[in-house]
Amino acid sequence: MRIGVVVISFVLLIGSSLACGQNSSQAAGLHNLDRVVPRLPSGLSIEEVEDRLGEPDEQFEVTIGAPETVLTYGLWQVVFRTSLYKRTRRYPAGERGDQPVAPLDRKIRALELGSSRGKVERELGKTETWQVLDFGSNERLWYGNGRWKLHFIDRNLAGKVLYD
Repeated sequence: MRIGVVVISFVLLIGSSLACGQNSSQAAGLHNLDRVVPRLPSGLSIEEVEDRLGEPDEQFEVTIGAPETVLTYGLWQVVFRTSLYKRTRRYPAGERGDQPVAPLDRKIRALELGSSRGKVERELGKTETWQVLDFGSNERLWYGNGRWKLHFIDRNLAGKVLYD
């Protein structure tokens, strides 16, 4: 019995020391990022986001239009103007790159405004990019390598834009 307690204590001690050796970005896997990043409140500073997510994989400035600072965490880009502005998640490419666009166009045109985001994703499959301005209340899904932007308000389809 005493040996069992010692072994369990040793395992717990090793596990906690390994967890302390990781930074929060390493500890937060893609699944955790998918859960946490969309829910980051708009208006946070870069420092507040880094406190929550850890050191970014990459940081760069974009000066086309309004200047923006972009932090990259895995497949997520967290974008700041003066504060947190949008969160964009990319998905691996290749599903629709060389497919004809007519079937996708028909499916999207057939979608009814007011359809839930879940129903749209069941009809069309996984999005290429998910853009979150405010989680749940103002989101965009992109399909056809940027051909279609679907705008969701309160998790319901509010608009469809075709980019030729």
